[in-house]
Amino acid sequence: MKNEQRLHQLGACLNQLTHDVNRQAEQPSAMPRFDQQLFGCRKNGLKDYLQETQRTYTQLQQHINDANIARVNWLAERVIAQVAALQREIATQHLRFPRQPRNHAGERLHKKLTEHHRYEQRLQLMLDQREKQLGCVETLAQQQQLKEELRTLEGRMARCRTALAAIEHDLALQG
Repeated sequence: MKNEQRLHQLGACLNQLTHDVNRQAEQPSAMPRFDQQLFGCRKNGLKDYLQETQRTYTQLQQHINDANIARVNWLAERVIAQVAALQREIATQHLRFPRQPRNHAGERLHKKLTEHHRYEQRLQLMLDQREKQLGCVETLAQQQQLKEELRTLEGRMARCRTALAAIEHDLALQG
């Protein structure tokens, strides 16, 4: 009776886990999420791991009345460990894959455009400041250093303006 009751509880946990996995938005994972000792499947999706857990549970159900107690214990421990690992993964998924608000591409481009305009303004202020300093320095070494800084800032400004043009072009294509 104890075994049947525990098996029923484990089945209820597995049903809840199935519901949780199906409700969860599948996040792609480039690497395995779990140790290969726990899950042998090659795919990295939560549903793939859930299917393996369900297969382990089915094997446990088939062997529960066998005389091979070691096999039954091993399967029981494995399915419990798999269920616990999947529960932890689901519970912490929002930490690794935070849901981002749905932004339209145009909104993202406008935000990027604003950021680049601010960057352009800061660069222009820095350029103006360096040019004023250049008129006030007395030594050749200071002049050379300021001229080098000006060349660097002008290069940054050119790249910034190129990026701005590309963003504006992308916005024009969308609009």
